[in-house]
Amino acid sequence: MKQKIIPFFLGESGCPGHCIYCNQALITGQDLSPSDVSSSLSGYLDRIRTPDRPFEFAFFGGSFSALPESLARELLSMVRDRFRNTNFRGIRFSTRPDCLSDAFLELSVEFKVITIELGVQSFDDRVLYSLQRNYTSSDAVSCLERITSRRIETGVQLLIGSPGETLSTHRINLRTLSGIRPGCLRIYPLLVLAGTPLEKSFLCGDFQPLTLDQAIRLAVLYMNRLEQSGIRIIKIGLQTTPTLKASVVSGPWHESFGDLCRSCRFSRQAIRLLRKKVGGTLIVNNADVPLLLGHEKHGYRLIVQKLGYPVKYKINNNQAAGKPGLE
Repeated sequence: MKQKIIPFFLGESGCPGHCIYCNQALITGQDLSPSDVSSSLSGYLDRIRTPDRPFEFAFFGGSFSALPESLARELLSMVRDRFRNTNFRGIRFSTRPDCLSDAFLELSVEFKVITIELGVQSFDDRVLYSLQRNYTSSDAVSCLERITSRRIETGVQLLIGSPGETLSTHRINLRTLSGIRPGCLRIYPLLVLAGTPLEKSFLCGDFQPLTLDQAIRLAVLYMNRLEQSGIRIIKIGLQTTPTLKASVVSGPWHESFGDLCRSCRFSRQAIRLLRKKVGGTLIVNNADVPLLLGHEKHGYRLIVQKLGYPVKYKINNNQAAGKPGLE
């Protein structure tokens, strides 16, 4: 059964500095305090007592491992104690590769943290420099290895569309990720947000973000290559909040970005099948109808546009989910 992740967003808590694209206050709209965490936990308790639904609690945003150890210990204890006698699976948190000490890893082991996600953003040193991340690709890989050595699952958060990004960047990212095989991956398209240094670069004409179509095609490339390597992609696109939506200056913003990417991939699979048998009928699992049609029928229109004729489809739940068939 799919497990639920209950998130608490840290804002910029623990971050050693501001990257050129970042405005966590806009992304999360939440600041950190133990009382806020306590209130959130109390509110969740009544909603997670379904006995057959495992769940995790996650500290996202900011850099959890860069918090003062006393505060981090207090928060970890609070979560562990509050969720006793529930179907609580464990804690996960996000942080930066340059903010995770061996001492904090031992603290994570003590509190049975099950997943640590690193906001790596890129494995291309040139891109990391342009983003002002202040660590190298080798630093990130070393950090992931140290996490794995403690038998904690690793996660990677990756940005696409960064300044200085080239085809070589994607080759480096794909090769590195396929080699280290993190337990999970999140893919985010870079957006230009108000009040960031990146906004200034954009307004001066020094940076041009990806178009929505470019970002979708690039995300699909990563999905295809990395899922073949056994890497779980658990999120594509930023979580929508009213504040974030109002603060996007430019870039491939869409509330359903992940759905657009998954539908695009499904549509491409369908097109390849139908080119082998012109006029054939697609066979899809009922669960895949939203992928075939796509957001506002974008996926279906893409298939018709590419093939030049209306496409028929049938629902058959014997068809494997995630892949169309043909008759």
